[in-house]
Amino acid sequence: MGFGLQSTAAWWAFGVGAVLALAGLLSSAVLTGRRLKQRKVPNSSVLAGVVVGVVGMFVIPVVGLIVGFAVGLLLSEFLRRRSLPAAWAASYAALKAMGLGILLELGFAFAAGTVFVGGIWWHFAAR
Repeated sequence: MGFGLQSTAAWWAFGVGAVLALAGLLSSAVLTGRRLKQRKVPNSSVLAGVVVGVVGMFVIPVVGLIVGFAVGLLLSEFLRRRSLPAAWAASYAALKAMGLGILLELGFAFAAGTVFVGGIWWHFAAR
């Protein structure tokens, strides 16, 4: 936005929006990573969930990514822990952490979008 409109309002909106977007990405990653480490869920289980989620995206349209990720995570944790209740507890905690991270990132994205719209309004109101 700052590059196209070349005004003070546009550059402020660009800067604040960029900071909010970056804060959303970082806080989501830090929060999710911390929760996964607390529950001792390794990156390999998350990677297995991602791989099965991508496959699920093609097998079950619309919801396959989410269902596939959950199934892949549960299967990976079951193979690692050899106990369904323990695998279920770890998978549930991981899915809850991922969901919370996504909601946090979405909130920051909405805030960045609001700043963007406010910057456009400020730019054209100042004319």
